[in-house]
Amino acid sequence: PKNSRFVNPASSTMNAAVGLETEIWSVELFLDNLNDEKGQVMQIAGHYTPVVTMQRPRSFGIRMSYDF
Repeated sequence: PKNSRFVNPASSTMNAAVGLETEIWSVELFLDNLNDEKGQVMQIAGHYTPVVTMQRPRSFGIRMSYDF
């Protein structure tokens, strides 16, 4: 194409986390991409067809750590 430059539409994500911590251990519950935004992160125009990378979908989990 004459102009192979792409402009990604605006998008935003929200993340949340809550946790507890003591001297030797910690635990945290997290939620990433709370609003499940399907935004485009990057587009590559060097191919015959554009390649688009999307944001990660909503994910949640627990993180735990223990110090010896």
